[in-house]
Amino acid sequence: MTYAKGYLISSDPNSEPGVPLIFRTESLYTNQPRSSVQAIYDQAELDINAAISYFEGATPAADKSNLSKNVAYGIKARIALNKGDWETAASAAALAREGYPLMDENTYKLSLNNYVSSEVMWGARVISTETNYYQSYFYFIGSNFNGTQNRTNSKMINKVEPFLQKWLRTDLGQCPRTSFFPSLFSPTAI
Repeated sequence: MTYAKGYLISSDPNSEPGVPLIFRTESLYTNQPRSSVQAIYDQAELDINAAISYFEGATPAADKSNLSKNVAYGIKARIALNKGDWETAASAAALAREGYPLMDENTYKLSLNNYVSSEVMWGARVISTETNYYQSYFYFIGSNFNGTQNRTNSKMINKVEPFLQKWLRTDLGQCPRTSFFPSLFSPTAI
């Protein structure tokens, strides 16, 4: 976890602060309390088990860019690995790999970073209904990459919630003048 201690390094997952668990979609406008690391993992396990149940009897994914039961088991294995639950991790990983044979060494070396590789369960690629001019992740996520897409369809945040506006104004002394964070926002949003 980026904003909390991981399950295995927590002195007590039941009391170590994790991240807030939010179950609503409307704006919050107030800070939410941090849930425990244990509560985060408990919720992740509930969610992934529900996802796996939704895939029961489903048609196999038509494309590797779609989620599938295998992918859900792969995520379940990753959650279990992060918890140190080796038995669940091994069984979920075995279920995830069903239908995805391992490659031999030569094929592996030729197939690194290849969407069509037999070992890839879930991958992103630009499909025929989307543009294929700029397939770089950084092109689409970067707010200052000098490309047509970013110049004409900027993804910079252009509206800042009131509680952030005061903090982002370096002239008010709340955000360090050396911080790059305010530069991520349009000046008219602050």
